[in-house]
Amino acid sequence: MSIIYCSQKEHIGKWINMVSYQIKRCIDGIAAKYGITGMQSRILTNLLYAEHTGQHVYHRDIEKLFGIRRSTVTSVVSHLEQNGYIVRKQAPGDARLKELVLKEKGRTVAQQMNCAIQEFDASLAGCLSDEEEKQLIAMLKTISQMLNGSSTTHPCRQIHEKQEDDILC
Repeated sequence: MSIIYCSQKEHIGKWINMVSYQIKRCIDGIAAKYGITGMQSRILTNLLYAEHTGQHVYHRDIEKLFGIRRSTVTSVVSHLEQNGYIVRKQAPGDARLKELVLKEKGRTVAQQMNCAIQEFDASLAGCLSDEEEKQLIAMLKTISQMLNGSSTTHPCRQIHEKQEDDILC
């Protein structure tokens, strides 16, 4: 197997990964103050939003929203339920579906996390102009769509099809 890595001055994936990890660490740190993990806080704040907009949230919604596996959702939701943040209720008309509903403890923590996340997001946006923020969001959405398979002709999709002895440049 002979793989040759070509160098560039800057690697987009490296920077996205680094910033993503830094953001995750910050959110995890904020969530830890409330006795939960970053992923638990994301789920709770999304349940709070759904509650305010009259939406129902099920396991599969969390899977899609965060792009995580069913087993991960089950584990995180189980911990939230065991610790009194949420309750799972049978959906009317379909016994297979379990709606995720905030309990008062979960609602309180979700509101606190929501405020903390908004402050954190504002601090991130504070280092960019309005136009830079819009451009960054548009670029990240484009990359996300490509990685999710929306673009079947993009060269990055072909990387998965390369043979072991192909040169990646």
